[in-house]
Amino acid sequence: MEWDFTSRDLAELYETGKSRKYKGLPPSVAKKFIARISQIEAAESIYDLWKTGSLQFKKLQGENNLYSMRVDLHWRLEIEIDWKDEKQTCGCFKVKDLSNHYGD
Repeated sequence: MEWDFTSRDLAELYETGKSRKYKGLPPSVAKKFIARISQIEAAESIYDLWKTGSLQFKKLQGENNLYSMRVDLHWRLEIEIDWKDEKQTCGCFKVKDLSNHYGD
């Protein structure tokens, strides 16, 4: 699937493993973040992500085309998807944020 970042900070984190905005991010989370982007890139359809239960990939309630994907137990990716087909199986993933899900 196609993907892109909505912020320069996320792109920098992906390219270098570091970012000014995410400077307190544990190195293990940065590595897992890069691995999640690789999983998105490797997916042929949305079902490849949904069937991987550990990702807890799901649509956020009350939001249009906004989804969440687990990076680790505490960190999640927020993703907006521009669907390319009517069945909503393929699309362009726009990674919007990497957030601490539990506020720790």
